[in-house]
Amino acid sequence: MSADVIIIGAGVGGLTTAAILAHQGVETLVLESSNRLGGRFSYQEKEGFNLDYGVHGLPFADEGAASAAFSKAGLEIDLLTTDSPLLYYQGEFLPFPNKVSTVLRSKMLSLKERLYLLLSLAKLVLSKPEKNYDTPLEDIVFGINQPGLRTIMEFLSGVIMVCPDISRVSAGEFQHFLKKTLRAKEAVAIPKGGSKQLILKLKDRIEENGKISTDTKVDSLIIKKGKVQGVRSRGETIPANAVVCAVPLQNLGSLVEKGTLPGWFLKATKELEPNGGISLDVALSRPISDIKSAIATVGPMTMGYFTSNIDPSVAPGGKQLLTFFYPLSQNWIRSKEKVEKETERLRAMLSEMFPELESAKEWERLMVLPMVDGFVPVVGQDRNRRAAVVAPNVPNLFFAGDTTDGAGKGGDVAFNSAVEAARSVEEYLGEEA
Repeated sequence: MSADVIIIGAGVGGLTTAAILAHQGVETLVLESSNRLGGRFSYQEKEGFNLDYGVHGLPFADEGAASAAFSKAGLEIDLLTTDSPLLYYQGEFLPFPNKVSTVLRSKMLSLKERLYLLLSLAKLVLSKPEKNYDTPLEDIVFGINQPGLRTIMEFLSGVIMVCPDISRVSAGEFQHFLKKTLRAKEAVAIPKGGSKQLILKLKDRIEENGKISTDTKVDSLIIKKGKVQGVRSRGETIPANAVVCAVPLQNLGSLVEKGTLPGWFLKATKELEPNGGISLDVALSRPISDIKSAIATVGPMTMGYFTSNIDPSVAPGGKQLLTFFYPLSQNWIRSKEKVEKETERLRAMLSEMFPELESAKEWERLMVLPMVDGFVPVVGQDRNRRAAVVAPNVPNLFFAGDTTDGAGKGGDVAFNSAVEAARSVEEYLGEEA
């Protein structure tokens, strides 16, 4: 095997990078250690249901990072938009407080707290995010010790940044997403058919001018004289003119020999903190709700959909699919006792919202996910401190995925980094030619 460019990892970052390069006529080879494509964007088909790996809404629909990246690969995503998002609070479904009008009517806030929140949102929108990367979100908010205001800011941070800890979340990163949210026509959309649509389209594009090899673990990168020469896999040397590493960069140190990349860089990537959580899919024998919106809750802070109400193709006729996600810190994920306790809280919350849930349940799939997004957008892990797409001191080694300095959070980082990595690869190959 050989190729112009080797991409290590068939997650969404690696597949998107490879698809863009293949569309530009670059011969690509994707090497994936597992037997499936998509990484944390993968999917499972079970008894007529199509299950994603957790909740995969695409922020800002056609205006979002996923659509922009697919466009670079000559592809389009068939998107389904949702109704306006809802907040479940004290037994009621309320409008999600993501607009001035809904903030002013929020039952969670007193009149004073509404004023504080509007002033805080105005400050976040009008100031420059770059000045606030090192500032915790709670330090930006007026009146943060007001109980209702703190609760709603923790809730907004949990939904927007997938981390409700406002004592740690970077105010600058929160600002970036808030500004885009206020400008966007659509807050979120889901791909028709789930992640399966994205993965199969990327796969087909890559195979027009390249190859994907699953069950192929890369043992190491071959770096000599300041350039990557290829990779070693199963004792075989696979040469390439450039390599894109699209695995979580926390694992990068295991792929390189000591001294080939700067020690400070490997230390920073290894210490990058991901976020995790609990994902719960419930297959239902009959419809129990007609809600077609994203739903978020407070206490615990969770989010999810009746996915099949938005996209009937993901469930058999007459049945329904519900998917919810509950973000948890790494300390909680590592505690079996805490995970079990919070799982029961999630189940209790869903049963409270939908009293017919238990009687209609056919089966459920519970996943405890140690990594959902490759990093938590907290102070010290902002985009200026994460790895750029070009490796330091190695001009033909590139990075893609959601542990890079791509803009946004989670999947958006992966898509944005894929676009930038593909552009950088093409630029390097052009210069070498």
